[in-house]
Amino acid sequence: MFLPQSLINGAKDDLTQYVEAQTETKEPATINTAVTACKWSKPDEGWLKCNVGATIFKEEKRTGAGCVIREHHGNFVAARMKSKDHTSASVRLAEALSLREAISWLKDLKMQKIQVEVDALLIVQALSSSTLDNSVFGIIISDCKFLLNEINQYKVLHTKRSVNRVAHFIARASVSQSDLIEWLANAPLFITDILKNDIHQ
Repeated sequence: MFLPQSLINGAKDDLTQYVEAQTETKEPATINTAVTACKWSKPDEGWLKCNVGATIFKEEKRTGAGCVIREHHGNFVAARMKSKDHTSASVRLAEALSLREAISWLKDLKMQKIQVEVDALLIVQALSSSTLDNSVFGIIISDCKFLLNEINQYKVLHTKRSVNRVAHFIARASVSQSDLIEWLANAPLFITDILKNDIHQ
């Protein structure tokens, strides 16, 4: 599942060239709580879509985060999974942590024109709220807002869980991992069938 460092560096260079080619003047961001799609859809031409999911492993006392990026033809660009110890994480906290991980990763990859999809409505509502929340959850959401503002052109949309299944599949697979794993350019075999089904369903 691990890639040689030379391949990772080369893939990152390719990604950097791709996103630089998409650079345009920054436009107002969109955060939309409405659910309109019953199946996964491709982003607009020139945009990337990042689906984000999270899960809790109660017995292991860990949380899992997963995300997958695809381009406007539906082709795989990158994916990421991470599992960490968390003895008292709630579902909403796990979802917020997963989103922060994903946005931070997108920023590090210098991604632009990103459509982020999550199936946790409360996360999207929190992102669109101006109410001050000093809880741990609120602080993580504030981090997400700050990181999003570092990205040139983004949208955050709520979608159905069934539409977000690849991200959740990756998140669940992280239970067997003790560290971060990334895939760049080539999708891991365990999600290739789901990726194909999303395009052809």
